[in-house]
Amino acid sequence: MEGFSLGILIPAFNEEKTVADVISQSNRFGSVILSDDNSTDNTVSLSKKAGAYVITNIFERGYEGNLKTLIKFAAEKGNFSHFITIDADGELPPSQIGKFLNNIESCDLCIGQRNKFNRNSEFFLGIYFYFRYGIRDPISGMKFYSKDLLCDFYKDDREFNLGTSIIKFCKSRRYNIETLNIKVKKRKDNSRF
Repeated sequence: MEGFSLGILIPAFNEEKTVADVISQSNRFGSVILSDDNSTDNTVSLSKKAGAYVITNIFERGYEGNLKTLIKFAAEKGNFSHFITIDADGELPPSQIGKFLNNIESCDLCIGQRNKFNRNSEFFLGIYFYFRYGIRDPISGMKFYSKDLLCDFYKDDREFNLGTSIIKFCKSRRYNIETLNIKVKKRKDNSRF
């Protein structure tokens, strides 16, 4: 793991109940970069206090737009060899990050396949992607990326959806994709994105 450094990318919107804990648990694996989507609660101050570098969107961009802010940062300014995305709501436990570190040498993209889905649409999308690409959970919020992949993906001019487009991009460019089973916790409240 010589030369390894991990940037932990967290999109957030009004997650004051869980964000500090997610950041605190994530900090032991790498450096946390959080993109706040114009929260109206204490998400920003709690994130900074917990040790995250915080990017603040002036206007709400939604979940996908917030991820794009993080990808732009990673591609242009991120001084890391690898990145992982994780949600701020605590559903994806940061303790699972350690599992991904075993895949540093073997893949460009490692997708955390959740053991349960929150919505029926996620299940049906998973069926399609499994038969098409062998990926059961394309929109998992926990994905591990090589910097080379993220920079190449960011330079591609197409409008993208980080959940599904990156899989198609990897297949077309012959990047290596792996999956890893992860266990999720039930979130304490409703999704805000």
